[in-house]
Amino acid sequence: DTISACFQSSMELTSQVPESVIHSFFQLIVKYGMKARWLRLLIPLVVVEKDTELKPVKKNQDVVMRYLFEYENRVCLLWKDSDGWGTRHRLMHNKEHFKPIGSLLRYHVTCIRLLAACCHGKNPATEVKASGLLSLNEVLTVLMDLGIEKYPAHLGESQSVNQSQEIADLGTASGGAVATIA
Repeated sequence: DTISACFQSSMELTSQVPESVIHSFFQLIVKYGMKARWLRLLIPLVVVEKDTELKPVKKNQDVVMRYLFEYENRVCLLWKDSDGWGTRHRLMHNKEHFKPIGSLLRYHVTCIRLLAACCHGKNPATEVKASGLLSLNEVLTVLMDLGIEKYPAHLGESQSVNQSQEIADLGTASGGAVATIA
């Protein structure tokens, strides 16, 4: 979080980040595993918050997108098929996203947020690349199928409502971000 804070609102500093630094974050993911914190470090490098607006850093968006493609099988966790959706539903049901470290569900959502950040602003080439990783149809399927109906019927009313809200919140968190991709 400290590293992210250094770049969050400094367009000058962020635009001077060398490609090798961005590459090192991808190498960390490959070496140490899919941890959402590694992807979160990349988001402030591709969009900078300035006066309550997000400003894209096109050069960094292009570099991050290129590495997302290069390391796709080792870095991207997008759960685009029925097996992936089943895994996603199971993790949501088990509240895996509440794990303090190592949540695959959080990593999945952060990956989608990073894709959305790479598409922020007017960068049509990056948008086309992003749709190659996650198509509009796949985005809509994930957003429309939050897995809420998968909860057992025997849950108490208040518990079921709370759990459904937790899942809806998680879906909204990823949905708000992926709207940019669409």
